[in-house]
Amino acid sequence: MTQSLVTYTEDELKSVYAELISFYNDEPFQKVVAELFSIPDRSGRFEFVKEQLINKEYLLAKGVDVHEDIIVQRSYFYDNRPTLFCLTKYLQDKKRKVTITIDDGAF
Repeated sequence: MTQSLVTYTEDELKSVYAELISFYNDEPFQKVVAELFSIPDRSGRFEFVKEQLINKEYLLAKGVDVHEDIIVQRSYFYDNRPTLFCLTKYLQDKKRKVTITIDDGAF
């Protein structure tokens, strides 16, 4: 039995990206991001992501509407890019995902 993958249209994928971007740009989340980038050293930013940014209770306390289908998580690449965190949403088939990665040098 061959299992076929669900295909997505460009509009469907754009819609998922738009949802992630909207979440990122939401004012309460932007305040948390500003708090993150106010930390002067990179190691402090990594610690903030680890302890606060990926903590749903912390985000809720800051007024961030944490969508059930959006995951805020740490991110690493083997080539040591300066990533801090990413926003991820799994697609309808629950096998593939859309991810937006925020780098340490983004601001």
